[in-house]
Amino acid sequence: MKSFFTTFSTVLLFSLAITVQAQDDECPDGYEAVESPPGSGNIVCEKVNIVCPGTGRRDYVDKATGQQLCCPSSKNLVILDNDRDGVCCDMSQIVEDGQCVTPTPGGGSGPQCPRQPAGACALKAACGNSTNNGLEYGSCYTLAFPDGHQLGRGRNGANNEYIEDGYVQDIPFKVCKSTTDCGTGSLANGDSFYLQDLVGDPGDATGKLGWNNAAGGTHLTMTPDPASAGQFKGKSSCSGTNCKCVVKLSGNPNGLGYACPAQQPGITFWPNQRVTLNMQFIEIPCTNADPAPQGQ
Repeated sequence: MKSFFTTFSTVLLFSLAITVQAQDDECPDGYEAVESPPGSGNIVCEKVNIVCPGTGRRDYVDKATGQQLCCPSSKNLVILDNDRDGVCCDMSQIVEDGQCVTPTPGGGSGPQCPRQPAGACALKAACGNSTNNGLEYGSCYTLAFPDGHQLGRGRNGANNEYIEDGYVQDIPFKVCKSTTDCGTGSLANGDSFYLQDLVGDPGDATGKLGWNNAAGGTHLTMTPDPASAGQFKGKSSCSGTNCKCVVKLSGNPNGLGYACPAQQPGITFWPNQRVTLNMQFIEIPCTNADPAPQGQ
C-alpha cells in the first residue's frame, strides 16, 4: 500500500510539472506559470522580476521581446518610458528612434563627440556655452554624475543625505533665484542659484518640499528650512571621459566636492573655491507627481 501511494504521489507531481510547463508556454514574454495557491492546481502567470548585480538600477525591458534584462555597467542604459522599456548601448553609440545607433563621425581631425540625436527619448541634458551654463531659472532637472549614476538621497537611516544613487531616486530639483522666487530666464556662467528638492522628506506625509543644504564640511542634506538653503553657482563644461555636457558646480562662495572616499560618496561645500564637481543636469517637467523617464 505504501508503495502505491509513493508511486501515485510521484505520478501526480510529474503530471503537475508537465501542466506548469505547458502553462509556461502560454504565458506572455516576461511572465512565468506559477501554481497559486500551491497544491490547488490553479495556474496563474506572474511577472518575472529580476535584480541586477552592482549598484543602481540596471534592469530594463526589451520592448521587442518583452524580456526583463540587465545592462552591464560597461554599457549605456537609456530608459525610454515609465514602464522601463529601454535599450542597452555601447558607450560609443547614441539612441535614435529607440534603437542603438553608431553615430557618423564629425568632420576634421582628432576625436569627435557623438552628436545629440534629435528627438531622443532620453531627456535632454543642459548644455551651455561660453556665456551661459545651460540652466534656466524656474526649470527642473535630475542631477547625475558623468558616469550616469544619479544624485539620490538616503542611506543607513539618513533619509535626507544626498549621495550617489541612494534610496530616493528621480528627484526633480528646481533651479531658483532665491528661496522665495524661482524666476525665469537663462543662467550666465557664474550666476548663483538655489536647488529646491521637489520630493521632500520620505517620512513626511504632508510632502513638504525641501532645499539642498550643507555647511562646514558636513554632507549635503535636504532641509525643509529655506533660511538654511545652500547657494550654488555653475559654469558650462564637458566631461572629458565621455563627451557629455556637464555643469562645473560649486558653492557660493565655497567650493563643492566629494565629502570623503566611499563607494557611494556624499558631497559637501569646501572652503577652497576652486574645488568643483561636474554634474549633468537632465531637464524634466516640474512636477513631484511624475518625474518622467530619465537618462541613466
